[in-house]
Amino acid sequence: MRTRLHDIIDRNRDGQLTAEELQTALSVPAHAQSIARLVFSYDSEWRYTPRKWDALDDILGHTHSTPILNWIEEKKRIKELSWWDEVAGEVGLPMGGEVFYFHPIGLMGSFSEVNPLTITHNQLKQIFPAASDDDIDIVINEINERLVEFKLDTRLRQRHFFAQIKGEVGAAMKGITESWEYSPRALKAFSVYYRQHPTEAEEDGYLKDSRGVIIRRANQREIGRKHFQRLNGNRASHPDDGYIFRGRGLIQITGYEKYHNFMSEYEKYWQDVTPNTISTPDLVNKMPFAIRSALWFWLTERVYNSEHGNGILDVKKITKKINGGDMGLEERRMAYEVIEGVLE
Repeated sequence: MRTRLHDIIDRNRDGQLTAEELQTALSVPAHAQSIARLVFSYDSEWRYTPRKWDALDDILGHTHSTPILNWIEEKKRIKELSWWDEVAGEVGLPMGGEVFYFHPIGLMGSFSEVNPLTITHNQLKQIFPAASDDDIDIVINEINERLVEFKLDTRLRQRHFFAQIKGEVGAAMKGITESWEYSPRALKAFSVYYRQHPTEAEEDGYLKDSRGVIIRRANQREIGRKHFQRLNGNRASHPDDGYIFRGRGLIQITGYEKYHNFMSEYEKYWQDVTPNTISTPDLVNKMPFAIRSALWFWLTERVYNSEHGNGILDVKKITKKINGGDMGLEERRMAYEVIEGVLE
C-alpha cells in the first residue's frame, strides 16, 4: 500500500525509491524525522544469501570468464563472517533471516511525551485548505521544535499568529507581494502627499471606464516613490526603496530597514546560508524564508505582547501592531474564529 511518505520520497512517481530520492527527502528535517521512525523487515546481513551478493557481480564486472579475484575472496570472507544459520534454531531467530530494523533514537522519540501545543499537519490543512503538503510540512518543521523560542507557546498566541498570516495571504499560505492597485480616491484618503497633490492622485491611481472596468492600472512605482518612500526605514538616497521593498512573505515585512534587519539577524535563529533579501527581495516570498520572516517579525517586533488573553478581542491590537492600522481587520477576525475551532 502506497503511503504519503512513500509519495514524498518517490518524487518522479515511478513506484521505485532510489538512493538519490531518499537523500533528497532526508534533507528536509520533517521528512527525515518521519523516515527515522519507520520499522521495516529485511533479510539480516548476518545470514549469507548468495543471490544477494551475486547481484553485485554485474556492477563490479565479475563473470566466470573474467573473474575479479578480490571480489571472490571478499564473498568468501562474508560467508565466513555470517553466523545466522548456525545459531538461529538455538536462540529462536527466524530461519529465513528476515528481521525488523528500526532507528533506535527515532523509535524512542515516538515513545516520548508529545507536547500538547504541537501543531499537526491536519490542523494546518484545516486552517489553510489550499496550501500544499510540502509548505505545511516546512511550517510544522520550522515551528514545532521551537515553540517557546518563537513565543508560540500558548494556543492563544498560535491562533493569533496564523490568523494574521491567513488575513495577509489567504488560504494557500503562499508568500505574495503587496499590491498598490489604488484608486485616486483611495490615494487621497490615506496619503497626505496625494491630498496635497490631488492631480497626481488622478494620474497615479487606476482609471475605470463608464462600465467600472479598469482601463489603466495604478502606477505603483510612483506611488512607492511619493508615499511609501518616506516610511518603513527606506533610504532617502534610494528613491525606489518604497517600491522595491514592498510587503512580502506570510506576515508581510515592508521597507528597506526590515529587509535589511531580517538578513543581518538571520544567523541568530537559523544556521544555513543567509538569504540576500536586499539584492533579491522576492526570496521573502519563498519557503522557508516566507515563514522564517514571519517568525522573525513576530519575535523581534514583540507582536505577541499585544495578546492579552482576550481571544478575538485582541485581533484588533495585533493587527495594528503588524499593519499600523486596521486594514484587513475583518479578514483576520474571520480567520481567528476558524482557527479557534482547530487549535483548541
